[in-house]
Amino acid sequence: MGTITGDAEDVSFPDFSISITTQPADDSANSAADEQATFTVAAATSPAGGSLSYLWQYTTDAGNTETFATTASVSGFSGQTGTTLTADANTIADGTLVRVVVSGGGDSVTSDSAELTVT
Repeated sequence: MGTITGDAEDVSFPDFSISITTQPADDSANSAADEQATFTVAAATSPAGGSLSYLWQYTTDAGNTETFATTASVSGFSGQTGTTLTADANTIADGTLVRVVVSGGGDSVTSDSAELTVT
């Protein structure tokens, strides 16, 4: 039978907390001009240096936050896993709300919603 050996020191990993330092803001885009709206978030970990991941979500039902779904497979959105989401005014409906879930180190936080206005 084999044995497992290791060193005498335990490895300790810090617990990170996440905060959103800049919330996404409402944006508008003109469909006739083939414009795109952008939504940006900034987040930080405490202590600094934690690795973060981003997943944007959307809903067209502003009164029901339970209807948010991932933008990952929706045509008209790009940048779904980064700090900036782009929405094509020719594809995404006026009044669509977007938000982002920021995760890292076992913690996650959800941003405020921002609204797309298509003109």
